[in-house]
Amino acid sequence: MSNYEKITASPEALAEFLGGLPVLSGPWDDAFHSQICAGCAAEDCDNCRRVERDNPLWWLGLPAEGEKVAGVREPTISEIAREYLSICDEDCGGDRSVGIPACPFFEEPDIGNDGKAIPGGCRLRKYREAEK
Repeated sequence: MSNYEKITASPEALAEFLGGLPVLSGPWDDAFHSQICAGCAAEDCDNCRRVERDNPLWWLGLPAEGEKVAGVREPTISEIAREYLSICDEDCGGDRSVGIPACPFFEEPDIGNDGKAIPGGCRLRKYREAEK
């Protein structure tokens, strides 16, 4: 068996090989940051316990850029909302005075055309409550 055959024998073997390379960052890190971190409101990323973090096997299972994986369905809006709300720290509005941006799902309070106040808040939470 050649080295190539050994490391490509299975996705797990390839992931183990890739994970053992002495690199500071791999394409799995870039994918994690763009697909997971981008929508995460957590502030303490050093203690991130997401299984996708530093995980070449997770990355190997992703569709190649511009393609979809056969048999893998897109998550529903409800599933995405539920997952996001499970990690939400409920500090939706952020604090612009110290550079903490608002959550991308935060809706600023407003005044309607009828002059009545429209409360702000989490659009995902409103969506989930309306679903019930």
